[in-house]
Amino acid sequence: MIETQMETAQSTNVILTARDLALLRSLYDNTVMTFSQLAVRHFANVAKPTVINRLSKLERAGFISRERIPRMELGRDKNAIGVVFQVTRLGILSLRQSSTGMELRAQPIRIHHHSLNHDLILVDLTMALQRRFPGASVTNGKLLATTGKAEAVPDLVLERAIGKTKVAVELELSSKSERRYQEIVLRYRMSKDYHEVIYFLDDPYIERLITRAILNRNPHPKEVPMTGKFTFVRASEFITNPETTAVLYGSSDISETGGDA
Repeated sequence: MIETQMETAQSTNVILTARDLALLRSLYDNTVMTFSQLAVRHFANVAKPTVINRLSKLERAGFISRERIPRMELGRDKNAIGVVFQVTRLGILSLRQSSTGMELRAQPIRIHHHSLNHDLILVDLTMALQRRFPGASVTNGKLLATTGKAEAVPDLVLERAIGKTKVAVELELSSKSERRYQEIVLRYRMSKDYHEVIYFLDDPYIERLITRAILNRNPHPKEVPMTGKFTFVRASEFITNPETTAVLYGSSDISETGGDA
């Protein structure tokens, strides 16, 4: 029998607060987050020991889990130790029970260590997009992939409140083969799901590879390529200053002032 939320809370001796539920939803939406990312989003101006205490209670109660990984630089977090957090099956169940009609997958997304740095920077990019476009929704592509309905599965999907247009978002930290980029570009050109594709990157070599796949030729020196539905933005700059970052080239209005609220 499915437990009610009250029964769940009593069995774990933890009563979920509105902030707890928001934290669980962030972990579900982003699939994985660091301590610092959770603290910034849900514990503004709260002392670190208080944050640690609450996360520990949620972990002991079974709502979230932490995984220790080889010591590394987690995403853009220079001070992180090797720990990341995820929502658990119980946490997802609690989210379902807290909101009627909420459709959520039953299982958390499995962590893959080889893509963990990329996944954590995606969290920062998600927050930057939400700052740039208040009122817009940002969906992790790993959640979309479970439906099997998308013709192309981007890293993120940005859905603007104005016009309800969907934008595919790709974060490129490492290069793929030219053939792979050609396949991806063709898939997006043929897709009716997204009216625009934004590539967030910092490496000029990756930028040239993707541009060549779009143009079917090498861009000329100092050329501003006409890339159609494809737009290029510096990832590190946008994550730091989403309100003011301009596009490198492309037709996106991401550099315009104003939001969707």
